[in-house]
Amino acid sequence: MVNEFNFGLTMTRGTDGGSVASDPEVDSSGDPDDSEAVEAPERDPDSDDDYIPEDDLPPRKYCKVQLPATARALERMDVGAECGAKILSSFCKDMGIEAAEGHRVVITSKKLRGATSQQGSALYQLLKTLEVFALYFDGKKDLTAIRDVLHNRNDVETESHCSLILHYPDRRNEEKQEGVYIGHLNLDSGRGVDIASSIMDYLEAAQLDISPWQILGCDGTAANTGHMEGVHAHLQRILKKPLFLAVCLLHHVELPLRHLIEEIDGPTAGPQQFSGPIGKLLVDDVWTLPVGEFEPIPVPDFPELPPEVERELSNDARYLYRICLAIISGNVPDTLASAKIGKMVQSRWLTLASRVCRLYVSCTCDDANLPTFVTYIVSVYYKTYAAVKLESNIEHGSRHLLNELTLINANFEGASREIALKCVEYNGYYAHPEAILLTLLGSDDAAERQKGVEIIEEIRRFPPPARPRKFLKPVLNRQAVTVLQLTNMKKFAAGRGPLPGRLVYLTQTKGWQLVTEPPLTIGQPLEPFLSTPLRTNYPCHSQAVERAVALTSSSVKRKVGYEQQRNVGLMKHAARKENKGRVTVKRFV
Repeated sequence: MVNEFNFGLTMTRGTDGGSVASDPEVDSSGDPDDSEAVEAPERDPDSDDDYIPEDDLPPRKYCKVQLPATARALERMDVGAECGAKILSSFCKDMGIEAAEGHRVVITSKKLRGATSQQGSALYQLLKTLEVFALYFDGKKDLTAIRDVLHNRNDVETESHCSLILHYPDRRNEEKQEGVYIGHLNLDSGRGVDIASSIMDYLEAAQLDISPWQILGCDGTAANTGHMEGVHAHLQRILKKPLFLAVCLLHHVELPLRHLIEEIDGPTAGPQQFSGPIGKLLVDDVWTLPVGEFEPIPVPDFPELPPEVERELSNDARYLYRICLAIISGNVPDTLASAKIGKMVQSRWLTLASRVCRLYVSCTCDDANLPTFVTYIVSVYYKTYAAVKLESNIEHGSRHLLNELTLINANFEGASREIALKCVEYNGYYAHPEAILLTLLGSDDAAERQKGVEIIEEIRRFPPPARPRKFLKPVLNRQAVTVLQLTNMKKFAAGRGPLPGRLVYLTQTKGWQLVTEPPLTIGQPLEPFLSTPLRTNYPCHSQAVERAVALTSSSVKRKVGYEQQRNVGLMKHAARKENKGRVTVKRFV
């Protein structure tokens, strides 16, 4: 019987009368134009308890159809070729999938290895069709599969990797809205000059078009943002043009909470614990504590996320959102009280905040500093976090910073406010004049857009700097009430200050510096912004890169050799783009 599944196969008979596959087309296993008879391998009767003699089974026929989507799906789920071949062949048997003349379809591990190799190489070759508008990156040390030549075996060792993501201005293309993973780098050192050189080498080897490059996204570490030796500074020197520095705001909003806990309760005592009295309690299973009669913390204008937005949150972010709502209302549902919380790790501040809140509602800790931490989490940290998630493009970055300042000033005083404001100021990259100008152009207020256009027109009255400007952090105005007041920009008269007649701003380390035009608007007409706000598709956070880092970590464990590890990462990313979430009839098309 021939069913509706068409494998496009023809059959010939070998010299011994056995069934063999013959197909002049190229096979995914890498054996093109193989016209010789290939015998199906015999099974060992001692290998399986349910062994059926070969004579009692229909003759085999090897699948000659290429399996690109199957190869990507298997790599995404970390299923090897041997296991995949057994699963797929068994599936064909269960479904009654047969080739012409009633022959059984057999999918071999060699077939899947060939498909995996072809797909990885094909996806890498597709990179040359991409343009670099905005590159986001992040690094991590991972356990990596290596070949131990001395002992002739595979082993693992720790290596540093840097994951790369591209973002595009096209908001209509859903595949490009979440970023495109283009691979990872093996790093020999964490110096900015080495990372920048590795990035450029990779882009050139993959033949990506870097001419439209405008934005570099990363976290706020000195190795990335240093104005002399950071990755951003070195890439500007190599490219000989300015790049807008999009520092992750989700990392930024975590830092004040971290400093509050460390300076008030006690410093860290390892990667998973703190040394203070509150910090020591957070390591335990706080969800097992009974809920007590805690004092609700009223928070006006706390964001209520739509159900579709809440479903898109990670488990950690969703739990923190619900526990914040419970603290505001004074009622903790039983399902929330017993829900487990992720491990407390220094790199996962959502779980730390969740543990602090859960400890607070249990009323088992009478430390006077605990309400301070919870108030910051509910009234500042999560409100800013949710705002960044809801309006995540770079033209909203300066407004998020202004709102964070406003919330801190309104809810805290004394030492707590000073600790938080000092941290916000030190990491106030979105108070830079270029970020402020983007926010003004992207405002819904026509007066703010008009002001942004006027400032850029004033900048254009003078020739641009001969060399790319240094991206220096400004002195933050802690009492700012508008976006334009976040930093001190002014024009000095002749003889009364540096660069008379030019618009300058005050930096944290180098005094007064020139205000420069954002790279995104250079060469662009300004009149359209008077009627239409600026809208980009470039995020002010690096959450897509965090997913890429996790993808790289799983890829480097799967294969030995950089090229194979890179190709596995590309295949995993492609498979996730094809089918997100659980497999349903609606999604799996």
